[in-house]
Amino acid sequence: SKALEVHQLKSYLRLVGKPSVTKGGVSEIQDPHHRRTRLQTILKEIGILGEPGCDELLFAIPQLSSELSLGQLYQWLKDHYPAYLEDTISLKGIEQRLRRLVQLAMENIAHIGVEDFSNYKFERYSTTLFSFKAIRQEMEFARGSGEHRGKVDVKRFLEGLALMIE
Repeated sequence: SKALEVHQLKSYLRLVGKPSVTKGGVSEIQDPHHRRTRLQTILKEIGILGEPGCDELLFAIPQLSSELSLGQLYQWLKDHYPAYLEDTISLKGIEQRLRRLVQLAMENIAHIGVEDFSNYKFERYSTTLFSFKAIRQEMEFARGSGEHRGKVDVKRFLEGLALMIE
């Protein structure tokens, strides 16, 4: 059964690792619609699709560049996100909204890890989107044996998401 499982995982990795070419000659990975769909799938798997702040992520992540600081990202969202153009939301409000979303994602992943440390979602997202220390601390807090929650790192989360949809 282990050999079959390894074979299936290798087959899956071979399929995922190869960019397929569409009729127009552009790989699916470069296609903005494919990237958005992939991002939605990831957000659904970590349990935050539909939560407040998720729409902002779906809007911003495809535009995100590695040179952009968090402050610049918040300002960019305030200037370009359609719902914020008419609203008088502050940069602090945008920051807090995204921080809460990342906190919820970390809680969800930590709870999955508490239940099943070898769960596919936990293995895939825990160290890609969060630091090991933060996830470990959040897991201990979820078990009731830790006093403090894991530290939320919005920048690492956003960079991890951007890498995963590339």
